[in-house]
Amino acid sequence: MGARHRSTGASYRRKGGFVLVAALVTLIAAACSPSGTLNIPLGPLTETLPAIALPGGAPITVPLGPCSASLALPTSQINGITITVPTLSINASQGTVAVPVTVTVPASTIALPAVTLGCFGINVSTGLNVVIPKITLPESATLNLATGSLTLASSTLSISGLAVQLTGLGLTIPLPAISIPIPATTIPLT
Repeated sequence: MGARHRSTGASYRRKGGFVLVAALVTLIAAACSPSGTLNIPLGPLTETLPAIALPGGAPITVPLGPCSASLALPTSQINGITITVPTLSINASQGTVAVPVTVTVPASTIALPAVTLGCFGINVSTGLNVVIPKITLPESATLNLATGSLTLASSTLSISGLAVQLTGLGLTIPLPAISIPIPATTIPLT
């Protein structure tokens, strides 16, 4: 049989005493720290923003080799845009805190008036859908601890990957990137 190791109770008491002293020193140092701060956990939290208006625009002409497509974009809106605050630890002694957030624009399809396709003097009109891909963008917001509100400053989302579907022709045409202004938005968190 192998040798037996036997610890004495005094050895356990010494180790336990060291742990107790270390814990007490840590607690006293934290209580006496000059900052006197209290960190509060926050998140994760997801809120839906109000609908974002897409301004209409002048007619757009897209060259397609010897042909072209023209359409006028009407005023529309995108619903379901969300802002997500990750899990954070916030210093409660600060009045306002900048927090990283994620803005998500859901994939959507917006039906538009007809588009006119012209090729070699022949014009054809057909139904039209604008396809917006799902987009996730990092942004920054301000958390006001006194009011319990989160404010997303006004910004502009640049959306690429847009496409136009010509419903009657089974054709999809990629569009150039567009910018969508997002107004400043305040969300109560209480």
